[in-house]
Amino acid sequence: MFGVYSLTGWVYCAVAETTASWWAGDEFVCYEDIDGDGRFESAMLSGAPFLGVPLFVFELGERRALAEPAPYTVISGAEGPSVEFALVATVQTRRLPGMLAEAPPVTMVTVKGGFRASADPGGVGRAADPPTTPIAGWADTVVLGPERPNRIHVLGAELEILGLGEDNAVRYRVISSAPAQVERIAMSVTRSTTYTPIFIPG
Repeated sequence: MFGVYSLTGWVYCAVAETTASWWAGDEFVCYEDIDGDGRFESAMLSGAPFLGVPLFVFELGERRALAEPAPYTVISGAEGPSVEFALVATVQTRRLPGMLAEAPPVTMVTVKGGFRASADPGGVGRAADPPTTPIAGWADTVVLGPERPNRIHVLGAELEILGLGEDNAVRYRVISSAPAQVERIAMSVTRSTTYTPIFIPG
């Protein structure tokens, strides 16, 4: 189950068999322990995701009481599921705002962290880069220069950017690796209104 923080506190959700018809897709059901006694008392169905996109729903269903409370156990983060993350570097050479006209452009290296999607090398970036799902906030940028430390910090890892090779390949040294850690990923709710014109022949 994955946890989602709601207006009443944490709810814990799991994928459920869909009950949709023509817009088939997996739905999920969220369970609540309102009084915090270690048992779920109510549940909310999400309904089918719009156009089959996972977790893309318009609103949760009504809260319904379970026939009887369902006990559960909270495990430590070390016992829970884990995913690998990857760091991917990108290089930009451009002029910064306020630079003198005669000043040369600067080179910036940005290292972004994200979940490793697969070991297939045919995904995002160069052929040697593992496909990743980037996470906002897991990034750091340095402006390369001979008098700068050129250090990057991402998720507790510290890297020193040594320079650039052919095809802007980034050369680096790992000063300290990222420790095992629990990172909470926020699930956000986006609300929007779309108006679709309907033409009725007269």
